[in-house]
Amino acid sequence: MRRLKIKDVPTGIFILAAISFIKGIWALLGMLIAAIALLCVFLIGGFQAVELPEHLEPVAIITFFLILIIGIAFSGLFILCGSWLVTLQLRGWILATIGVSIYLLLELVKIYQGVSSGPIDAIIYIIILLYLNKKSTRRAFGL
Repeated sequence: MRRLKIKDVPTGIFILAAISFIKGIWALLGMLIAAIALLCVFLIGGFQAVELPEHLEPVAIITFFLILIIGIAFSGLFILCGSWLVTLQLRGWILATIGVSIYLLLELVKIYQGVSSGPIDAIIYIIILLYLNKKSTRRAFGL
């Protein structure tokens, strides 16, 4: 198997990989800041500053930890997707296609509910899906 060079990666795939990788790093930094905030809350003395009822304090802590774990998992998926796309691995194409499809579905739900700021995001997701399913792009991934 010959070694893949950056110049062999289509420009559109390289851009998608870079965006995915940056989004993953950005989300990971956000989760790090959230973990530091949680640590500060514990060091200050719990949730007394927020004045939660005592029976809700464990629920708040568990919820915060779950959000933190899910956020770290998703940021890891973004980083993996970016690295798989730039190396033209089929699983990167699959992960990107599934991810963009989910984002498009969520955006269409937001448009249907009337809480979307406009159709621009949905149009961008449709363009990305069309690009990922283009014959030349699929051929780059061995499909």
